[in-house]
Amino acid sequence: MDASGVNGAESEAVAAEYSKKVHTGDASEGRLDMVPFPPPVSQQVKRIVFTGGPYGGKTEALSRVAERLRSMGLQVFIVPDIANLMTNAGAGLKQFTDEHRIAWVEHKLRMQMTTESALIRVAEASNRASIVLLDGGCLDSAALCNAEEWKVALGRIPAGERELLDRYDAVVHLETIALAVDLENEWPKAGDFPEFDPSLFCTKGKAIELDKRLCEVWRAHPRFTTVKNPPGGLEVKIQHAVSEICHFLGVMSPGLFKLQFLIDPSVLDQELRMEWVQGFIDTFDVEITFLAGSNSTSNDFVVRRVGRTFCEADSFARCTKRVTPATPKINPDPVVLPCALHLGPAELGPPSNPVPLPPHSPPGRHMNNALKLVSTESLITRKEYNDLIVSQTMNEGKTLHITRRCFCYKHQWFKLDDYKEVHIVILEVEVPTKTTEPQFPKWLQPHIKKKVTGTPDEVQYQPYKLAGGTDGQSPTLSLSGSVSTG
Repeated sequence: MDASGVNGAESEAVAAEYSKKVHTGDASEGRLDMVPFPPPVSQQVKRIVFTGGPYGGKTEALSRVAERLRSMGLQVFIVPDIANLMTNAGAGLKQFTDEHRIAWVEHKLRMQMTTESALIRVAEASNRASIVLLDGGCLDSAALCNAEEWKVALGRIPAGERELLDRYDAVVHLETIALAVDLENEWPKAGDFPEFDPSLFCTKGKAIELDKRLCEVWRAHPRFTTVKNPPGGLEVKIQHAVSEICHFLGVMSPGLFKLQFLIDPSVLDQELRMEWVQGFIDTFDVEITFLAGSNSTSNDFVVRRVGRTFCEADSFARCTKRVTPATPKINPDPVVLPCALHLGPAELGPPSNPVPLPPHSPPGRHMNNALKLVSTESLITRKEYNDLIVSQTMNEGKTLHITRRCFCYKHQWFKLDDYKEVHIVILEVEVPTKTTEPQFPKWLQPHIKKKVTGTPDEVQYQPYKLAGGTDGQSPTLSLSGSVSTG
């Protein structure tokens, strides 16, 4: 069908034909090419490590992977960065004595192993397909000390280097952005991010050195892969990291582009109530609260994903989206992404099978349009979320309550968002190219009112606008995260 939707007599004909099939018990055509939830993933708990030097995108990649897998009905556990936990507790790695440094590495290893084992046992006891994502693994400790200190610390725990490596099913190394920055003044400084502790910042040289050491200690893993810094920037890098994990687990990878459509709310009371349709759709609630200072060109918001059962915990994230002037940059030669994670759990494949990155501008100096979108996303704790919500209540923060339904049809990923406050339903479809026309299930076709992406009305359906934001600024962040001047 045409991307603009089904209209008039054609819509009535499709609806009548499909209704007849449903009421006569012949809905098999609508079931074709839909994937049941959760997808078929091995019941064995999968353990995946994210590692790499500073500013490599680990935090955002971990958050995006977790959201992707949870939206597929999979159970996801996250092991936080143990080094940060110890530092925040007052036990940071200080350069006092060699023995102090060895003791710190030893007890970080013990804490890491205990935390991992506890979450894995809980996952196993749930009898559900579960994924454990780790913000750094045991062998990260080897990069924080010299070889002699590591040998001593390792001798104090009941595991060797091979055992520590074999604890994990896959390792994804996100290369530090320092390797892609040519000028020293482009490297982030403490003053650039006042919300962060200045002590967390390191020089560009130290970031590169740590990144290389982390790469060396993990390289022996059979499913080790490095995600390099592509010309497309952090967003393309994160997409590739997410795709690597999806390929490894044998589930659908995200599309590079997203298209939005306005849907008639009647679909909620008709087709979505049919029992057979519900078996192919994963449903959960999402709350988005915009923080003080947000406007059309700068969104700062927190997201709460409500657990679907009493046993499933809520998850929380803080996101920012800002439109900034694009700066001239030098595009390097085309690169390829070394890939060790392949089409499914049963296939290892060679550890350096090259996967080309998407097409990009030719090498040379150019302007990346007049504007660019900068977005970040990171996981936060329940306490951090609650503190932000309390402060926004005092500042009249705007909140959207959304019921989100996700499903897969003909190798396309669909996300159907029902915005409760405004009674608007938006469908998002992931596609591989901007010109790809999505294919819709027959039960959904009669309810498609119009295409939103790329139209003058697009800005009216962005979450900030739907939450009641009215600052009259232009350009605007669109629903799909692109920049619009409408």
